[in-house]
Amino acid sequence: MKKLFCILLVLCMLLSLTACAPAETQLREEVTSWLKAGFGRVDITPHYSIGLDGSGNSETRRSKEVADNLYMTCVALTDDTTTILVYTVDNLGINANSANLLRNQICMGTGIPVGNIFFGATHTHSAPDIRQKDEPGIEYLGTFIEAAVSAAHIALGDLSPALPQAGTGDLPGMNFVRHYKMSDGSYAGSNFGTFDGLEIVDYAGSADPELSLIKFQRGGDKQDILLMNWQAHPNRSTEIGYYKISADFVGAARSRLEEETGMLVAYFTGASGNVHIDSKIKEDSHGLSWKKYGEKLADMTMELLPGLEAVGGTGIATTYVNHHAPVDHSWEDSLDAAQEVYDLWKSKDKTSGDELGKQYGFTSVYQARSIIERAKLGKTLGCDLYAFRVGDLGFTTGTYEMFSEAGKYVKDNSPFPVTFVITGNLIYIPTEAAYEYRCYEADTGYYAAGTSEALAEKYVEMLTSLK
Repeated sequence: MKKLFCILLVLCMLLSLTACAPAETQLREEVTSWLKAGFGRVDITPHYSIGLDGSGNSETRRSKEVADNLYMTCVALTDDTTTILVYTVDNLGINANSANLLRNQICMGTGIPVGNIFFGATHTHSAPDIRQKDEPGIEYLGTFIEAAVSAAHIALGDLSPALPQAGTGDLPGMNFVRHYKMSDGSYAGSNFGTFDGLEIVDYAGSADPELSLIKFQRGGDKQDILLMNWQAHPNRSTEIGYYKISADFVGAARSRLEEETGMLVAYFTGASGNVHIDSKIKEDSHGLSWKKYGEKLADMTMELLPGLEAVGGTGIATTYVNHHAPVDHSWEDSLDAAQEVYDLWKSKDKTSGDELGKQYGFTSVYQARSIIERAKLGKTLGCDLYAFRVGDLGFTTGTYEMFSEAGKYVKDNSPFPVTFVITGNLIYIPTEAAYEYRCYEADTGYYAAGTSEALAEKYVEMLTSLK
């Protein structure tokens, strides 16, 4: 009996040691391809109080807690002749000035030409404002720049032969236009303002339900890389916690996918200026929290993965256009009123500013701020438009918050079977129809009506030239 006990004890110890030993990496066959892909990610979560962007005033909305971490992600792609860096950042957005600053710093740190560096933002409304000039803001901008250079070095060091696969699938009932046609024939936007008791009868515009996926399959001990492009607005700051830092549903989707598939995931927000994850038409609403929404998006992504197909074509090519678009000066006669509203907001609070703004017919204090900013601009303002191709895959990027109809137009008219429309999300560019009912986005952007359609056409021309 004693001998049997000893044998069992030894067996248990051996099993215990086996269980505690690190699992061997499952090596796969090496990949041979014209393309190499690398992935770099750096944590950019500030663990100090800092002004948050996207809801309210960053001077008064200071972070107090971290709900989940923020990341700077860089995907490096090369055909051994041309190397590009494609970034997606957990931030509200990167404007043209910030993008140029980052490009120059990354170029100096890596040697990659500025024209081969592209940016997108996840558009979370719970991340620091990288434009603020106070001490925490300046400190964070330095961290932001360092992270961008570091992520590039990690991605370039991770380069490995990769086979591109791609595909799309519709996810109905997951994103909705946040503008509505009302029972009296008028139109209203749900982003600030009320419906004055009117019944919603339809949407004003159409959401694009298409999720686009690109997978870079790598061999050996290298993890595969998955790129996602989805049009929805991550602005659940009130639900997450108004003073909490968070990547919103994007972080939840990313975590779920990486845990379930073992891949490295980069999420790119599409043209979602007028799109939200909720609908005010109750029978359409899915009722998911921000976290559950991200997890469901991940689950639906995994359902599409087996249908991805190999992508043809070889080589990487890029193009750039600085398009000069007309500035909207239609509210310039309200400049004095706008200054009064803005000063009240800055000295007191947003609610007081909004109340005064309504007396002057403004959508919100943000319209007052935009009127002041537009008055300082000339008749036209340049738009930096970037496009590139990777084999038979097309991509467009820009620091603009285009509407879903414009993004869909680009994808529908692109010569490539799968096209990513990547946005930087800082300046609204509504469709021409939206200016007719003076929605919030039309009143708070810089550009005049018709700019959205012109940019969409220009992007299609750029993609066609690359093909």
